[in-house]
Amino acid sequence: MLTFREFMKLPMEEKVKRYVELNDGDKFLARISDYAPAKNEKIIHSTRKEDIEASEKALHELEEALKQGKVNLIEK
Repeated sequence: MLTFREFMKLPMEEKVKRYVELNDGDKFLARISDYAPAKNEKIIHSTRKEDIEASEKALHELEEALKQGKVNLIEK
């Protein structure tokens, strides 16, 4: 099974093909992370080590909360 972390590293064409390999929680994360800015809005990706670490920490905390059942993103 493809993990969300692995999925996010794929090029867009590959993401389209492999989306079905994600579990339900990761599919939700993939959908909410697909941000399409307005045409006149610039996308800025930080390459600062601190920003990358903060993003990875937040993702890890969300994944842990999902695993522990502290967050329910999908109604059943």
